[in-house]
Amino acid sequence: MKNKKKNRPEPSALGAVLAAPRGLLFFLVFAVITAVPAALAAYMTADPGSFAFPAGLVALYVSSAVGGFAAYKFHGGLALLTGFFCGLACICASLLLALIMPAELSPDTSGAALFATRLPIVAMSIVGAYLASVKRAKKRRKRR
Repeated sequence: MKNKKKNRPEPSALGAVLAAPRGLLFFLVFAVITAVPAALAAYMTADPGSFAFPAGLVALYVSSAVGGFAAYKFHGGLALLTGFFCGLACICASLLLALIMPAELSPDTSGAALFATRLPIVAMSIVGAYLASVKRAKKRRKRR
């Protein structure tokens, strides 16, 4: 018997919006996982104060790509919209966490700089969604 393909509905914008919370969950989990090595790398340098903020941003951007990747895998279509909505959800969560964080733990940056450093989250989330949408070529078996 041959396997029948799953009958999936056509991807829609509503499905992309509904996939964003799942991608956000992966973003948050992966942000916690990547924050530890980023902090260790920053604090092993001679001047950890100058490297902590950039290392945290790199961890944030990598985890947003993972969130976009996961959101696309849940939705299965429309990589641009799925990555965009997941990126917006990640920005909202990131800014909310930055606003409720105690003042002594947050970096000394203005609100505009804080928002400007969060804009690449959307781009990285879209990149992650496009990476998830790439189809690999199947290897054919050679018959002897």
